[in-house]
Amino acid sequence: MKKNMILISAITLTLIGCGSSTNGHSNKEYIKDIAIPPTTNSYKPDDGRLLASACYGCHGTNGVSVTKWDSIAGEDELYKEMHEKKGIMEIQAKGYTKIEIAAMENFLKRLPKAEKEEKDDEHEKEKDDD
Repeated sequence: MKKNMILISAITLTLIGCGSSTNGHSNKEYIKDIAIPPTTNSYKPDDGRLLASACYGCHGTNGVSVTKWDSIAGEDELYKEMHEKKGIMEIQAKGYTKIEIAAMENFLKRLPKAEKEEKDDEHEKEKDDD
């Protein structure tokens, strides 16, 4: 019984010691000294490059399409086209701010324009022959 009382007393003193502040500072004082990053979207992608990379899934790497979708490299009317009231691009535009779309356009218009390949012309002729 005496051992149990000593053990209970030791545990109680340990818990009391853990709960008290030994240096006189409260946790609130430490928290106010921590620098909290701004909550605004302060990160700026490299001239729209990161944002424009989302377009590459449909419009090809660096905006040069190898599918039925238009190439967008070298184009300077992306902002206007994304806000036309037709097709999927209007829906895509809702995921970006005006500033982000402008940044994508500024990046993409500096890329070399896609050259029309002969195989595209041949493919069109085959469709006409059918």
